[in-house]
Amino acid sequence: MDPNPVEVERPDKQEKRIIIEPNVTLKSRLMVILFAPAILVLCVIGAYRTLGETPPVSLDFVLGLFFIASPFAFFISYKLWKGLGTKVILTDQKIVEKTTSGKEQNLYWSAIKKISIIKNNKTNCIHFVFSRKKRVVPFSSDSPIHCPPDAFSSTTNLSEEATSLILNKIDLYKIPVKGESGLLEELAKKGSSD
Repeated sequence: MDPNPVEVERPDKQEKRIIIEPNVTLKSRLMVILFAPAILVLCVIGAYRTLGETPPVSLDFVLGLFFIASPFAFFISYKLWKGLGTKVILTDQKIVEKTTSGKEQNLYWSAIKKISIIKNNKTNCIHFVFSRKKRVVPFSSDSPIHCPPDAFSSTTNLSEEATSLILNKIDLYKIPVKGESGLLEELAKKGSSD
């Protein structure tokens, strides 16, 4: 008999994993890359126009400020662009958010204190925001997890399997849900019709 038996996992005992990635198009990438520099340019133009005919600062000062702020604007754009590759993995025990740089944030279902449901009327997609805190705390190190990852501009719709898993965990752990009334019922009807 082998003194160190190897435990073989059966396929039916494997943990269920649902991977959710945002739909990233060339248009969305360009919009993210140009977002911060465009805001910076608009602010500089707006500031210079409001100065009127007798500006207290010179054009050279405004241009100098623009060149100093430009690297920060491009850094912000770079961070937003890197965030486009973030994916969320739903399992039976936890939610994992993975960035393209390899950084992971884990949130166990039992540790969730609040779930917000948001419907993007423009894209007709429903998004979940999972939080460890019942209230929003500024500058908190525990950032919420958005599912799908790019919550406000994403056109990714959750699969019925993912929605069903989330609804089951809400019932199991009695997690408070905040959001438009009727969205939870709408999701529950879709899940039960299958």
